[in-house]
Amino acid sequence: MKIFSYHIPSYIVMIFLGLVVCFITGGVLFYTVERKHINNAKHNELAAISDLKIRQIQNWLNERINDANLIMRNRLFGEQFLRWRAGSGEVQFEQGFLELARALNIDRQYSDIVLTDLSGSPLLSLNKTFKTTGPQTREFILRALKKNSMQFSDFYWCGECKSIHFDLIAPISVYPGAVATPAGAVLLRIDPYHFLYKLVQSWPVPSPTAETLLVRKENGDVLFLNELRHRKGTAMKLRLPAESKNLPAAMAVRGITGIVEGLDYRNVKVLADVRPVSGTGWFMITKVDLSEIYASVRRLLLIVSIFVVMLTVLAGTSIGWWWIRQRMSFYRKHYEAEERLAELEKQFDYLTRYAHDVIFLGDENQRIIEANNRAEETYGYSREELLRLSFKDVRIPELAADLEKHLLALQEADGLTYETLHRKKDGTIFPVEVSARAVQTGEGKKFQFIIRDITERKQAEEKLLQLNRTYRVLSKINQAVVRIRDQGELLAEACRIAVEDGGFLIAWVGFVDDETRSIVPAACSGSTAEEFLKGICISVDDPQHNFEPASAAIREGRIVLCPDIENSGCMQPLRERELALGYRAAAGFPIMVGNAAVGVYTFYAAKPHFFNGEEVQLLTELVSDVGYALEFIEHDAKRMKAEEEIRALNAELEERVALRTAALDEANKELEAFSYSVSHDLKAPLRAIEGFSRIVIEDYSDKLDQETKRLLNLVQDNTRRMGQLIDDLLAFSRVGRREISIERIDMRALADSVWQELVAQEHGRRLDFSLEGLAEANGDPSLIRQVWTNLLSNAIKFTSTRDAARIAVGCRSEGEEMIYHVADNGVGFDMKYADKLFGVFQRLHSSDEFPGTGVGLALIQRIINRHGGRVWAEGSVDQGSTFYFSLKTRSQGGDTVD
Repeated sequence: MKIFSYHIPSYIVMIFLGLVVCFITGGVLFYTVERKHINNAKHNELAAISDLKIRQIQNWLNERINDANLIMRNRLFGEQFLRWRAGSGEVQFEQGFLELARALNIDRQYSDIVLTDLSGSPLLSLNKTFKTTGPQTREFILRALKKNSMQFSDFYWCGECKSIHFDLIAPISVYPGAVATPAGAVLLRIDPYHFLYKLVQSWPVPSPTAETLLVRKENGDVLFLNELRHRKGTAMKLRLPAESKNLPAAMAVRGITGIVEGLDYRNVKVLADVRPVSGTGWFMITKVDLSEIYASVRRLLLIVSIFVVMLTVLAGTSIGWWWIRQRMSFYRKHYEAEERLAELEKQFDYLTRYAHDVIFLGDENQRIIEANNRAEETYGYSREELLRLSFKDVRIPELAADLEKHLLALQEADGLTYETLHRKKDGTIFPVEVSARAVQTGEGKKFQFIIRDITERKQAEEKLLQLNRTYRVLSKINQAVVRIRDQGELLAEACRIAVEDGGFLIAWVGFVDDETRSIVPAACSGSTAEEFLKGICISVDDPQHNFEPASAAIREGRIVLCPDIENSGCMQPLRERELALGYRAAAGFPIMVGNAAVGVYTFYAAKPHFFNGEEVQLLTELVSDVGYALEFIEHDAKRMKAEEEIRALNAELEERVALRTAALDEANKELEAFSYSVSHDLKAPLRAIEGFSRIVIEDYSDKLDQETKRLLNLVQDNTRRMGQLIDDLLAFSRVGRREISIERIDMRALADSVWQELVAQEHGRRLDFSLEGLAEANGDPSLIRQVWTNLLSNAIKFTSTRDAARIAVGCRSEGEEMIYHVADNGVGFDMKYADKLFGVFQRLHSSDEFPGTGVGLALIQRIINRHGGRVWAEGSVDQGSTFYFSLKTRSQGGDTVD
């Protein structure tokens, strides 16, 4: 055996090269990200320094302008200046001026502060060395005096003092009138070397090349205003063309701002932040050499390169060491695996041969080339006989053709499981579950089949399916028992359900004829039921029917089974007829009413031994339910007969009822008084319920959740509704008891007064009210007022769904009656319910739609009846309604009984 090989596999080389590529790619990405980070940091640094410098310059300029404004706005100084010029207060003014100048120059921002006349000639100076003003200075002074405003000169070279400075001119104003007039000027001369150049040249962090400079555009050139870090003697002297393409200073005067790259005045590559100084003609250039920026980048590149090389060397060393170890381990394990394989082959052969399931191994020609001991036991063949068979030989002929389909599916799948039917040597057919797999060996493709006998499982499934069918039959027949009250219909339905849902060939129900003592079929179902029952006579008492389940079940009052008609002696003398019709098992269940068997429920099945213990138990419960239903139907028939007799008796009692009517009238009056007393007493607990619930809401509101508050509010609402209902009942009862005081009533005035009271409570509604001239009437004013109140409030309430409600009141005369009416265009009502309108608590609409207690119209009817009149209504759904009441045109001379 070859122990070690120096040949390195290509996949290891590929892994190494892949790692190298990953290391290089990671290094490049890291370098790129870090370089971008460094550039961004430098951009932000330059922008921050530019912002800082520009703010400092602007703050410094604002301080100088504030100094000039202090002089310009000092009226006292102007007046003292005029007096001094006029020759008075000379010493005091000069001292005052010098003190003011020293105060302004306390931090030595000015090289000199000079007082001049209107011609620009110097009069006094802080340093006392200022003798004359040059042409440029004089021009600035005259310009400021002419405009009478502060003037700020730019940087310029002064030939008289041989230096660079810029001046701030503040006119001295006097006020001979309302308008200020210049009388002289104060020149604030600024030396940029003292502060401004130092400010511009300073850099907040250490840097060998960083620099800040100020430039301005002058005569097509870029003029550098301050001293430069890398070139001396350049302030106000160094000029470069403004058209220089790569010069950041030239870019600034051309209007370019922001971060740029270019060549500075040394022709060195720089990164610069370019921006104007607001309020001046200057531009700020903040720059640093690119070589300084990229020095850290170059250091980073060197570190990354070294790190990548180290990782590459480490990876190569590790992979080489690993490969050598793997090769050594491989040959060691290969030898050990060969030993284990030999042992496993012995164990596998043992497990396969003595496995619980059948195991076949076959070739591509579908021949069996190996079989275990279980296969010999299951199929009844010897090992030699099995090896001479093919897979088709152990299948039933009807399913042999499916083998090709299964083998084809096995070629495309990793494994295949299916069920089929196999045949033993003795011809017995049994169901099997096959788990098949294709196996590639050195001798070609082989097929392994692991086969399990599933006869018991199939029998259990069939039993479960049969029980489910019986449960379904039991459920449906129970529903029919609840639904059907006719005996014949119920029995026919029970037979139909047993056949269609229970899987029985036929089912029939028969009852014993008391005269002939034979079983008379009452209902049957099944395709052969009528053929089987036609012409047969099953006698309960005939000995030759002792083995027929139907007769035996009734005679003995028990369940009679014939599990196998073909191979048993039962079912005489109808056995031949039953076998010819395909019946193989039968069962008769007695129908018990009370303790007697009055009939039989018989089932026939196509399979022998169909009726097992659980099946019989369910069918017993089913027949018991049918017997209960028949007993109930019989009782119901007796009840209906009794009711008919009762109706006959009721006719005889009508006369007695008439005699008792008078007594009942008196009892009703007493009941009315009792109702009033009970209703009155109910008010007290209602008030307590409403009061205590209101206290809970008011005092414990913060401790209650929203659902509890809602329920308490419902309690209060329903308490108030109950209170209103009691009040209405009291009013209704009171009308029946109180005496009527008949007076002459102005019906128009009364109706109008009621309307005004009601309409005042309706806000935002459009109500069109029409009141005709109403005839006077005789009646009790308070009771008739109640009639108008109830009718008009109902009209307002039932027109609430209309955009424009129309309500009309009128009257007409008919004979000795005056008929009054209230008409509206509300929701109306169906006339078939008109007789219910005036009953107590009778409502045609729910209280959610329209509030109310259902007492109002009943109260109207009682009031009008006591006045000897009548009440009725007309209407149609959604078309409005009209309510009428009549009163006698002449007084009836007293109260009218209801």
